[in-house]
Amino acid sequence: GASPQYTLAEVAENLARMDQSLFESFVTRDPLGFFLIGPADTLEQRNYFTESMFREFATFLVEKYDSTVVDAGKDINDEVVAGACQVSSTIFLVVNQEFASLRNAQRYMATLMRTGFTQDQIRVVVNRYQKKPGPNYADLEQIKRTLNQPVFYGIPESAAFLGAINKGRPLVTDRQAAPEIDKSLRAFVDKATKPADSATGKAA
Repeated sequence: GASPQYTLAEVAENLARMDQSLFESFVTRDPLGFFLIGPADTLEQRNYFTESMFREFATFLVEKYDSTVVDAGKDINDEVVAGACQVSSTIFLVVNQEFASLRNAQRYMATLMRTGFTQDQIRVVVNRYQKKPGPNYADLEQIKRTLNQPVFYGIPESAAFLGAINKGRPLVTDRQAAPEIDKSLRAFVDKATKPADSATGKAA
């Protein structure tokens, strides 16, 4: 639901003189406390941000803020997406329990491994998680065997997600609408921000 006045295009144009004050003049501030900076609205403007620029920008963000989340998408052949992965301490690979999704995840993980990542840096998150999937969906053990990686967390299905998307507001703004999902998401954040050696690979 955000309507940013500035985007990554302005960041790219001012990267050489970027400081915290300038950056925060570009971000969209959410009432919840998030700072959001997104891509330009038109596809024609998408080539302004290179991999080297992203690395420089990421270094700045890591130095200035406790947590930075990049929604990298799935085109790992894109140089900026590859750069985002390279500078990240943890990659959350989001899948669902459909077999086609797991096959794609297999390819994605293989690509990450070839570029120097280890399994310890990758966390498998199952979206729309079903504890008792039907015959056309993989269970946790099948996912583990297919990806050679345990499931880090499972986010259950809920109509509340679609409602939040349609409203253009984070689900957390209406916690009472789906308290069980709110609890699940908060548990995921708690687990995701723990040191790697204390986070076990188990779905909620």
